[in-house]
Order: sequence, then structure tokens, then C-alpha cells
Amino acid sequence: MPRNTDLLRDLTGTEEKARKLAKTNTGDKVNQATPDTSAQELQDTAETIKMSSTGTPRNRADPENDITDPDFQLSDNDPYPSSPSPKGKQQNPSAPPVEEDDLYATDDRENTPVGGHTAPPPGSPNANANVPPVPPTQDEESGMMLLARIKRLPQEITDEEFISRAKENNTQLETQPEEQPPSHDNLVPTPPGGWPTVHGRVPTITIDNVDPQQVQLYFSERSRVMVAQPFGTNSWDAEKSGDIANAIAKEIQTSFDAPTVAVSPANEDKPTSGLNGPPFSYFVTDIPDEAYWALLEKECIASRTTQFIIRPLKRMGPNSYMGCIMGLVNVQNLTEKREDQLLDDIRELFYKNKTFYDATLNVALEYIESLPKASSPPPEGDADVDMSPENDPDYFVHDLLGDLKIEVLPIKARSGTLKPAVNLYLRIPGASQVAVAAVWKAIAGITYHTSRFGKGYYQASWKCNFCRGIDHPTGLCPFPQTPGWAEVTAPTAPASDQTQQSNNTATNPPQDRGDSRGRGGRGGSRGGRGGNANRGRGRGIRGN
Repeated sequence: MPRNTDLLRDLTGTEEKARKLAKTNTGDKVNQATPDTSAQELQDTAETIKMSSTGTPRNRADPENDITDPDFQLSDNDPYPSSPSPKGKQQNPSAPPVEEDDLYATDDRENTPVGGHTAPPPGSPNANANVPPVPPTQDEESGMMLLARIKRLPQEITDEEFISRAKENNTQLETQPEEQPPSHDNLVPTPPGGWPTVHGRVPTITIDNVDPQQVQLYFSERSRVMVAQPFGTNSWDAEKSGDIANAIAKEIQTSFDAPTVAVSPANEDKPTSGLNGPPFSYFVTDIPDEAYWALLEKECIASRTTQFIIRPLKRMGPNSYMGCIMGLVNVQNLTEKREDQLLDDIRELFYKNKTFYDATLNVALEYIESLPKASSPPPEGDADVDMSPENDPDYFVHDLLGDLKIEVLPIKARSGTLKPAVNLYLRIPGASQVAVAAVWKAIAGITYHTSRFGKGYYQASWKCNFCRGIDHPTGLCPFPQTPGWAEVTAPTAPASDQTQQSNNTATNPPQDRGDSRGRGGRGGSRGGRGGNANRGRGRGIRGN
């Protein structure tokens, strides 16, 4: 009895082989055979199943090389064969190509550069396939090159070639260094605590006595505008202003990498009284962003050829300088204890002066009025309510006096006698210029009789012809005392003029020097204002 037995009938060896081959390829079409199907029909069915609808082998192998694909027939109009449609489907020429996720796509020519070998890569399931080379189509030449580069196998190189490429890359780094910011070695370095504060004649120091029409022109400028104020010179002198503008522009171009910068001198609004009168400003425009922020941070640019302070156009200067007291004794080389005693004496003189108290009280009332109103109603009756510092005008005056600061200037007379001056700095927060002028006028009218330091008299301001400040004479200008200034700008040191004074009036109150100058702790005793006081409450020291 034969070894292979079917439920319907026995098969010969040839028939059994054909049946197994058909079942291996599909497993479905063999079921279509009937008991009457001959062995030759089963063999033909198996061969057909092994092919796709285009006639190519399903496993892309044709060992016998005897399969003819109708899609690869040549004609007179089409000298090159067209690739078969994958998976037996007809493709629309206008439809986008279907991307294959498999590294070995249906047509391995997609992974091959134009003109390259078209055989499958080593290790591919199709490595044994014998696919004839096909000339590239136009689509392959244009769009398939990128895909071919992405999917190609890694290129193997020798160790020597790998090291050679690394050395070549290192050489490129040496020949193309990173771009470095401009060096400021030619400039005076910024002091650790920053540049000295300049207290100008008016807070609007950048446009002091500048033609209003010119100011409006630069205010409407769309790009950033800065104002440079050179040391020791003005901007309205036509014989010098052009050369100074060119020197400023050249320094910014070379030291701050700003090739397009433009510098224009300011024109005067009112006739000036002399060479040291305002304006001192030069308008700087067309500044690159990097150069603008670098100039803003540097603030003072001092080289061997030119020295100037540069500020934004719309900058308000300080307004806390309140003049100085001359003629006091025992103020040289003050110890911390004696400096506190001097501050207490001056605070007491200010607090007991009616004019000063009224001026600062008005500032306090304006400040309290600007505070947001309380949401809860005030207590009824004569309830004893402790007023908060923010709502107590008298406390406000004392708190303001706690911010008073002093600085001793070692002034010498022409005879060489030391006559130190005590500069006064008092910042009026949030006050208008009118309120500041009122406080300044009150300080100017006080009689300075102290218990420990003798009698003194008031002086409105000084005049520095170098930095244009009003809280020191030219000979005591702090800028030339900056470390490194003399080494860089030795030819431009200012002439000594330690006793020159200004004739400022109350309409132009002095401006402040900054919180870092002088000492002065907050607080102090809160004594009475004197017998003739008609304002305030003489509350004395606040208890706990």
C-alpha cells in the first residue's frame, strides 16, 4: 500500500510532489482541486501561484531563468523596460510614490545610485536573485538619489583613513577660530564699584540747553539714540565740534564694532556765557544692537585719543545734591562716631526749621495722596489709632531725614589753607522738580550753628569743567582719579582749579551724587521743632 494516502484517492509520487508545492505557496488554491484533477493540472497551478500578477516570482527568485514578464516587453516607442508594479497592483503615474518601510524595498533599484550596481546588498533576502540591470528613469535621477544615500549601507574605512580625517577636521578648527568680541584693552577699565555719578546742573543733562527743534528730531528717530558728552569741551563751538564728532565716531567704530555709527553735535538753544557753558552733547545714531548694549554697560569710554560719557537720550539724571556747608571745624578725617554726630546735628537743624519742615511735609502729603485708598472705613469716635509710617506725615519727614548723606571735600584755599566742605545729599522720592527746588531753597536758608563742629555757612554748588558736575571743583573731579586713567589718558589731565565756584540760584537746584557717596543711617532722634513752630506735633522719640 502506498505511503501517501488521501481521503479521496491515492496519489502517485509525481502528483504528491505537485500537491505539496502548491500548498507550500498558498495553502488555498490546492483546496480547489477535485478528485478528478490530473497531476499536470496540479503542476501548472503550483507554477502559477508562485508568480505575481505581473509574472515575476513572488520570492523574486527565478533559478531556471525561464519566466517571461509581459511588463518587461520592449517596443519601438519604449526602448527601456518599465519596472513592474509592486505586489501586482497597477500604479497611477500621477499618484505619489508609496514609501517602503523595509530597508530592502520591492525594487532594489531605489536604493542604488544612478549608474551604480543594481544587485541587492549583501545579506539581503534577494541576494540570490539575478535581476538584470535597468537604465535609470528620469524620476530616479531626480528624486531617488536622496533616498539612496539615506538607505545605503555604512561605509567601512580603515583606521589610518579615520585618523587622517580627524586630523583634517582639527586643522579646520585651527584655521577658522570663533569670532571674538572687540577688545577694550585700549580703554580705561570700569572701576569695581562703577563710574562716579555726575550731578549735572539739571536732571535732563543729556539735552541741557539743546535746541528744542533738534531734540524733537531725535526723539522721533525710530532707531536707538544715545548722547555722548566729552570731558572738558562743548558741542556748540563750530571750530572744534566737527573734529570731536569724528573722534567719537571713530572710537565707537573701532572699540565696539559699529561701522555705521553717525555722530552729530548739539546746537545751543540760548546764548552761552562761555566755553564751559552747555550744551555738551553729541547725538549718536545708527548703532547696532550689540554695540548699543555694550556702550550702555561701559558708560564711560576713555582712550588716549578721546574721553566721553555716553548715555541713552531719554535719561533723567540724579537730583539729590543739596549744596554744601563751608566753615565747619573738626571735619577732617572724621571717624565713624564723629560722622554720626555730624549727621545728627544737621538732621536736627533741618527738622527744627519751619521752612524745611513745611517743604518736606508737602512732599509727604503728595505721597500719601498718591497711595491707594483703604477699603475699610475709618474707626468711629475718638478711637486711639496708631498711624502707620506710610500715613503719618511727621514720621515721613523723619524717615526722609534718615536718608541724608554727607561727604567731606578736602578743599584748599589759594594760600594752601585747608577749608573742607561738607556736601549734602538728600533724595526726594517721587517728587516733582518744583518740590525739590523748595526743599533746596529751605536748606539754603538754614543757619548752621552746631554744638560740636562750630558755625558754618551754606554754598549752593561747585562747577567742574571736566565732567560738568556741580558737587566738586575741577581739581577734585573723581574721573581722573580712577585707577588706570592716568596711564591711558595722561595728556588730557584737567588743570587744577580747586576753588572755582558757581553762581547757581534757587531756580537751578543742585543735583544728587548718588546713594553710595557719604554715610548716613536712617533714623535719629525725633526731637521737638522749637517754641515758634506752628506746624507738626513735636512728638519726640516714638515709643514701642
